[in-house]
Amino acid sequence: MSESVVYNPSKTAILYHNDNESRFKLMFGHVGSGKSVANCIEVMRQFLRLPLCTDRVRRGKWVVVRNTYSQLKMTTVATWLQWFPERQFGKFYKDSPFLHQLRFVDEQGIENELDVYFMSLNSQDDEDKLLSLEVTGFFVNEISELPWRIVEAMMTRLTCRYPSKKMLGLPEDYQDLPYHQCVIADTNPPSMRHWVKVRLEDAPEYERVGFKLYKQPPAMIYDIGLARYVCNPLRENRIGISDAAMEAMATTLDEETFKVKVLGEYAAVFDGKPVHPAYKQSIHFCKHVITPVPNEPLYLGWDFGLTPAVAIMQYINSQVRVLDECYTFSMDLEQFLLNLFIPKYYTKYSHWFNNKLYVSTADPAGTTPGQAVSIHCLKVLKHHGIKTSAARTNKPIVRQAALNYHLNRMNMGEPGFTVSSQCVFISEGLAGGYRYDEIKSFEDGEIRYRDVPYKNEYSHIVEACQYGLMPLYSDAHQQKIEREDVFDGLTWQSRFKVPTTHKRM
Repeated sequence: MSESVVYNPSKTAILYHNDNESRFKLMFGHVGSGKSVANCIEVMRQFLRLPLCTDRVRRGKWVVVRNTYSQLKMTTVATWLQWFPERQFGKFYKDSPFLHQLRFVDEQGIENELDVYFMSLNSQDDEDKLLSLEVTGFFVNEISELPWRIVEAMMTRLTCRYPSKKMLGLPEDYQDLPYHQCVIADTNPPSMRHWVKVRLEDAPEYERVGFKLYKQPPAMIYDIGLARYVCNPLRENRIGISDAAMEAMATTLDEETFKVKVLGEYAAVFDGKPVHPAYKQSIHFCKHVITPVPNEPLYLGWDFGLTPAVAIMQYINSQVRVLDECYTFSMDLEQFLLNLFIPKYYTKYSHWFNNKLYVSTADPAGTTPGQAVSIHCLKVLKHHGIKTSAARTNKPIVRQAALNYHLNRMNMGEPGFTVSSQCVFISEGLAGGYRYDEIKSFEDGEIRYRDVPYKNEYSHIVEACQYGLMPLYSDAHQQKIEREDVFDGLTWQSRFKVPTTHKRM
């Protein structure tokens, strides 16, 4: 006896299901908004639109993808079988890869054969298998976990190979599209630098032809009268998750996680402990581009190696303003200057450079030959007309304090440190990308972290920012955070060094 399955699509899901033209469409929203369910239904909807084969049987082959095997098994497969149970639609095979063979007769009496493969991408072999299949379509659950190259490769497989022209009884020289194919996907919001935002929102319209992003309403909105967040009456999937459950969950989240999981906004969420926990995007990240103040000096900070980075700042009315960022991951300093910094930023700030109205400070490791074309980096900068001094030290505790000094200050209701909206990379780094990694062991029930920041893509630009702020940091503060060994009559102990001067640099 057949069972009826009732699906009540949300307003966003209705628009999503009515889109029969996009080659790639993505449902984007907060946690628990019904995105995955909508895509499971969309797989079946797309399948039922296929033309019949010559034997009057509708056939299709879809692949459902998740980043890891455990996530695939515990979440994606569970959701799928909730809507398409074995007892009604056919056997689910638990060999690798998972396969659900759906065999059923629809209301029109048409036989349907849909094979749905469930695959994770734990290795290169998994990717190779995925991209060797002849399929009708792909559904990617939490697509932000995958790199763009995988999405591009999936698109290349959508060439009407299954069902084939022969299966449909079409001549070999048939040149039209016999049916529509697409990649469908869902995701919680990733970071602002993620390809989801860059390619589906920020790219020019002509580059987004065939690509469509469907955003759901936030789960909560700010009530000015109550001065707190309340559940959004337009929130989708309110039947699945009650308002009380959503509010209870929201109270446990930190600021960035709240933006992603509840508000459905782009934000960077990281494991580990931020090196600069005082940085809050709601306070320090400006929603507009900060323009430089004429005739006030620029403060430049540099980090070197094959991942050179520079932060461009000003100090106006006791406030550090981060104006611009420039970074790369695969160039020496000479290439970086010639290909990125000079064409874009040296030209942009030519007034300041031409009038020597800047203070440029760099990692003192740049005085060592070998980091750029066999001579030290400061000479490379000088050769290009950027006179730069080495910071007095590269001790992490000193560099971090130079930045924290401004992060922890307020002046006339304004933060002592603010980041322009075009400096997303620095903002994400300060928000937790530049962090101490967690040590995977527990002692006394406490989480422990490593003593030095994790070297990753964010560390270079944030450390450049630290170097750039060291000239704005007083001798007195530097000496307070430096340590010295003191003998107390019994043992040697490490203590903070007593300041001897309060002279400003």
